[in-house]
Amino acid sequence: MLRPISVGDFVPNKSPETAFTLGFGGRLETFTQILYGEFDDVIESQSEEVVGKLGSICRPRGSPIAWMPLETNERCGDVPADDNDTSDPPMRFQHRGVVVRPRRIGNFNRDETGPHRVVESNPMDFGRLQRPLRVDNSENVRFRFFCVALLIALAVWQAPQSSSAAGASTTIAPGAPCGATSSPPQYDHVVWILLENVGYSVVDSPSAPYLNSLARECGLAVNYLAITHPSLPNYIALTSGSTRGVTDDNEPSAHALTGPSIFSQLGNNWRALVQSMPSACDLHTSGSYATRHNPAVYYTSLAATCRRNDTPLTFPLNLNARFTFITPNVCDDMHSCPVATGDRWLARIVPMIVESKEYQSRSTVLFITFDENEGGATNQVPTYVIAPSVPRGERVSNPLTHYSLLRTTESLLHLPPLGAARSATSMSKPFHL
Repeated sequence: MLRPISVGDFVPNKSPETAFTLGFGGRLETFTQILYGEFDDVIESQSEEVVGKLGSICRPRGSPIAWMPLETNERCGDVPADDNDTSDPPMRFQHRGVVVRPRRIGNFNRDETGPHRVVESNPMDFGRLQRPLRVDNSENVRFRFFCVALLIALAVWQAPQSSSAAGASTTIAPGAPCGATSSPPQYDHVVWILLENVGYSVVDSPSAPYLNSLARECGLAVNYLAITHPSLPNYIALTSGSTRGVTDDNEPSAHALTGPSIFSQLGNNWRALVQSMPSACDLHTSGSYATRHNPAVYYTSLAATCRRNDTPLTFPLNLNARFTFITPNVCDDMHSCPVATGDRWLARIVPMIVESKEYQSRSTVLFITFDENEGGATNQVPTYVIAPSVPRGERVSNPLTHYSLLRTTESLLHLPPLGAARSATSMSKPFHL
């Protein structure tokens, strides 16, 4: 297709023989209509009614000149007329208040044979006429055929890449966050949301319409078990591969934990977003904030990074860390309020994640799980897997645990598995991650 023309390029002799220069967006580039004879094929697919996209070609009907739209909402038919514009139809358009007009800078004699080599090219300023190119006609005509053969080879090679890029540029809708790609991309970000004390009975519950929609649209682990009771040892197991002997929900002052965790594995590239926490890395339960639901504050090795990375939940969400742990307060996590309350909170927060640049770039996986069930012996909880490559409605019956979630996350982030995660079943393959 069209590409910048520069000194040393060969230009085949094919009608229309017009080259022109455009300057826009702080860049000054030269384009030609006739490189490799592809121009007519491009613009025939465009019309005055086609919405221009960045990098596409526009030409009013009957005009030998084309231009590149600069905004996604510009149409080929939207080119404004001007008293000083004698072209038919007019060939001016406006970008950010600056009128940019393509200029003919050299007409090639259509009676001549052989390719022309560009021996001089000077970029122009906005609205300033570019002086004509000087053309060298001494090259052998056989080089023209070499250029055409090279173009065909490049077109064949680039066709699947262009199709893939087009697919990747499609916006993922918050209501359909999964099934956006058939093959797993490279996931660079993992987000967890931990809910509280609700077992598998929440699946298909009329009190949880949003969670039910996630189960329909994304993935659900139907044979997933928490580790123990009460809450805190589950959070410690999830983040370190072991309960570390913790059997209660006491404050960090009672459990100063040493040793590695997924947080320490990531150095400074992790973040905990904690709803209703009064201050960063707060070590004391107060109000609707519970330290037992914020595992990072229990690891003494994180003292240097905790206040910077363990912060109150604010908006817009900051999801640029490799690993983000989101903790709702004790009402929105369903611990102290009805399931419907937590479901409504998820219906607000999850679309924000899906609309984030990290998710839209197809580099983020979101896991939603519960720390434990209501106290039953099986300790079965549902775990929802949301990612662009997860097939819609995928239900996985493989035996999984919190250690499986830790192993899967470490695998996605290229970290060695900790503790019991080493022998746990990974969730990557069953969920197409």
